[in-house]
Amino acid sequence: MVGFALMHIHPFFGIIGILCSFLLMVWSLPGSVYLIVHRRDISRVDIAMLVVFLIVTAVIVVPDDFFATAK
Repeated sequence: MVGFALMHIHPFFGIIGILCSFLLMVWSLPGSVYLIVHRRDISRVDIAMLVVFLIVTAVIVVPDDFFATAK
């Protein structure tokens, strides 16, 4: 229902949300390289960014009806 509201009632916010999600996934490539190269001195902010990236990726990759129960 949130996706419907964003795309049909507030299309600008929906487009910005899609763009931000896409850019976060694109950012993951250099971000992962940075974490691997500087693995000796990773800060809490770096770990938080990695966790947020993984959560957003899971939300994007998992299908909408994955958790739907059979009726």
